[in-house]
Amino acid sequence: MAKKIKKSENGAALVELVVNALLDKKAKDVVSLDLRNIKVSIADFFVIAHGESNTQVNALHQTLVEKCRENGFRPYHTEGMANGEWIIVDFVDVVVHIFHRDKRDFYQLEDLWHDASTVKYGEDAKPIEEKKVIKKAPKAKVSEEQFVDDAPLVKKTFNRRPVVKKSTAKAAAKKADPKAAAKKATPVKSAPKSAAKKAPAKKAVAKKTVAKKDVKKKS
Repeated sequence: MAKKIKKSENGAALVELVVNALLDKKAKDVVSLDLRNIKVSIADFFVIAHGESNTQVNALHQTLVEKCRENGFRPYHTEGMANGEWIIVDFVDVVVHIFHRDKRDFYQLEDLWHDASTVKYGEDAKPIEEKKVIKKAPKAKVSEEQFVDDAPLVKKTFNRRPVVKKSTAKAAAKKADPKAAAKKATPVKSAPKSAAKKAPAKKAVAKKTVAKKDVKKKS
């Protein structure tokens, strides 16, 4: 029976050994996740990689186990060898996940542990990218009073109708003397044209009658 390895500071060294073993067999997208700062983690490190076929997945597993045993690390538990789609090799401190490409895309294990610090490795087993966990600042909470007071005011400014202001002079005149303002407002009626024409005719008739009387007196 394999000996259970106690948790120790050798986790980082084991990760390096695992990464080298996987890259020797052309594993794709080798990634390590540092889980030591996550309280609910089941290990200190995850190492994730995938193969293009079931045959390559099984070959990656065999090479990994052989090289680790040569260096004094025996796996505590292994599962998934029958299908060759997702093989888990548990070293207690380090858990290795060897996927088939399709299964890795489906389960997206890196996204489930996105809080962990991530390191990607190139073909020479050197880190090519490191992702540091950055804590996001908490969002400012908006109180209900702030929302009730501010939001309607913004809406009202857009829905207001234009107000027509009356001149202050006219308003003051109406208040001071409403009757005078009413008289000024009433239009003056002009005399009809017929009446204007009849007035000179009457004067002409009167002149004729006076002239006749003068003629009779002379005669």
